This record gives sequence, structure tokens and C-alpha cells, in this order.
Amino acid sequence: MSKKILFGCLVFLGLFISGCGVNRQKAQIENLAKCKFDVESVDSIRLAGTSLQRLIKNNQIDLGAAPSLALAYLRKDIPLDAVIRLKIDNPTLKKASINKFQYIILYGGQQLVEGIVNQSLQIEPGESTVANVRIATNIYDLLVNSDLQNF
Repeated sequence: MSKKILFGCLVFLGLFISGCGVNRQKAQIENLAKCKFDVESVDSIRLAGTSLQRLIKNNQIDLGAAPSLALAYLRKDIPLDAVIRLKIDNPTLKKASINKFQYIILYGGQQLVEGIVNQSLQIEPGESTVANVRIATNIYDLLVNSDLQNF
């Protein structure tokens, strides 16, 4: 009988401890919602496999510099790959953290890309960190249906 009581106490204690861990994680995720997010930079931008720096001359796209872009345009499949460096500042007095997150990026009210970042983020109170968000999407429709200069 005492073994059953001891086993029951151990199970209850285990559930109680794991419940405390869940509550702590929930609070840290809620603190993340109070953080400030800014795009620090956009790096490694490639359009149809060609570096954006190589494609743009005098604020105009030079299709001669990238035959792959012209071919991609004809196929109606223009892949955009980039890394967005997202700076996250924690102004709260508590730690903010998350193990992975899902994102959606909109441009002109249209969904440009969505994805998941599998990067553990832990931001101490008053500190900041940078998360690298890799994006990969087809921007053909966006380029055809919007002002290229503004994009």
C-alpha cells in the first residue's frame, strides 16, 4: 500500500514540476511579444540565382547581366532568396525566449513568403539579439502586378 502512495506522490510531483516548466515557457513567450522587432539588414539577396548587386546598375535592372533572370521571367518563376537579419530588443524586466517561430512577410497587402525559423532565441532583460530569417519565394506575380521601382 505504501508503495502505491509513494508512486502516486512521485507521479503528482513529476506532473507539478513539468507544469511549472510549461508556465515558465509560456511567460517567456509572452515576454517575446513585448519585444521590439526591427529589420537590421537584408543580406545575400539573390534573384533567379544571381546576386542582386550584379543585376542592378544605375538603379535599373540589367537583364544582360543575368540571362537566368530573363529565362526565369519567361518561365513565370522568379526565385528570390535572401537572409533577413531581424534585431529583437527585450525592453521588459523578464527573460524572453522561444525555440522556433513561424513568420509571414507581407508586401503591399499580399503575402510574399512564409516559413519557420528553427533557432532558439533567449533574450535577457534589457538586451537584444539578432535572428537570421532565410526566405525563399517566387516573386513573379509580385513583379508583374506591382511597381518594380517601389519593390
